[in-house]
Amino acid sequence: MGSRSDSFSRRILRMMTSCTAILIAFASAASTQQASDPLPPVRAALPQQYETIPDGTPLTLRFASVVLGAPRLFHRTGSHKGENINLVAATEVRVNNRVVIEKGALAHATVAYSYWDTGQYASQHIGIRLDWVKSVTGTIIPIRGLPSGVPSDFDADIFSSDRGIEVRPADLKRDMKDVFTLHIFARALHQKMWIPVGARIAVYTDRARLLELSEVVAAQQRFPARSPDTFVTIYRSKGDAEVVPWVLLSGKKLSHMSEHEYLTMTVPPGVYVMSADPGKKETTFTADAGQDCFVKLQGKGTSWEIKVVDVVQADDEMADAVPAKQDPTFSLAEKPK
Repeated sequence: MGSRSDSFSRRILRMMTSCTAILIAFASAASTQQASDPLPPVRAALPQQYETIPDGTPLTLRFASVVLGAPRLFHRTGSHKGENINLVAATEVRVNNRVVIEKGALAHATVAYSYWDTGQYASQHIGIRLDWVKSVTGTIIPIRGLPSGVPSDFDADIFSSDRGIEVRPADLKRDMKDVFTLHIFARALHQKMWIPVGARIAVYTDRARLLELSEVVAAQQRFPARSPDTFVTIYRSKGDAEVVPWVLLSGKKLSHMSEHEYLTMTVPPGVYVMSADPGKKETTFTADAGQDCFVKLQGKGTSWEIKVVDVVQADDEMADAVPAKQDPTFSLAEKPK
């Protein structure tokens, strides 16, 4: 009985020894295989493939077609719901110093509604639905009328200002504020009942949009290379025709500028001081490399107001302006600040 027990124990021991050897062999083979296999290749970072136009990117458009009010008795022509409205971009949009929406790009809107409110105070209502603007790659970019939110139809607030005819979404809060500050009477004098060609409207891109980077880069060939200097346009608005001031740049006489004249020049980037004599009220402006800068001169009583304006306002106010003569002794020998 004892010999049988010893024999069984020896068989069990041999089986355990064999299993252990097999497990060790498998582990050794696995580690050898793992050591011989090369590490997985590290994937190189993919190059940028898209250019992104951020949500809410601002852009100024001009109306390229007339939008009339609703027809009335004796005025049978007018705009109707669903009519197309053609617009063009008045400014360009750049992302990473690349033009993604060019000046003159086509844009589209639709007449959402047009009617007369026949209540106590008859008023015209023109509803606009902003649709899209076209990018340099031909991609359609949806637009809206407010910096944030979702696109929606809006009542057009049409008015004239020193910047020309402007269109913006009607705003109840702004209307109530104008009522309490009596600005409502001034607005009524400048309110318009229809939208002429050339009127401006500020719009915003709706949601971030991706453009193929290769197509954006290829489109840049259509645009001139940007100069390292700044192209400055100085112009004088209409008014006070009998006064002809000297315009001084960095303390040096630049031009004897008459009413509705302008002067263009290229200057190095920097900060400049401009004034007008008589008055000599100084204004500083910054000339950024590769940018266009527009400076407006306007009479204010016995002095002159000098301020930097955007290209859209300058385009409106410089219409039919004539070139001014630059003083032959003017020189920017010293570098700006």
